[in-house]
Amino acid sequence: MATSLEELKNKTYEQLKEAMVNALVKKDLSEEEMGESARYISFHLGAVESPEELMLFLDDLSNRWVIYKDACLALKKEETQQEDQERLQKAQEELKNLTQ
Repeated sequence: MATSLEELKNKTYEQLKEAMVNALVKKDLSEEEMGESARYISFHLGAVESPEELMLFLDDLSNRWVIYKDACLALKKEETQQEDQERLQKAQEELKNLTQ
């Protein structure tokens, strides 16, 4: 079953929040950068209206703040795997229909 956009956005928010906290603990992110990136994430993630827009947001975010790169790559990888699984299931169903 496909993941809804809201579920994707919530998962993204949680993983980015975790990346931010880890960066603060490691002192890889200043409080000023934290505030700036939090505002950026809140504004832009809230405006995302499609999975494609979400992927573009993740690209832009990781280019602006390197501390989010690993989280963004993991999210993109997971979404790609989900899409691949859905395509495979669809192809298998079509093949099954052709052989009946």
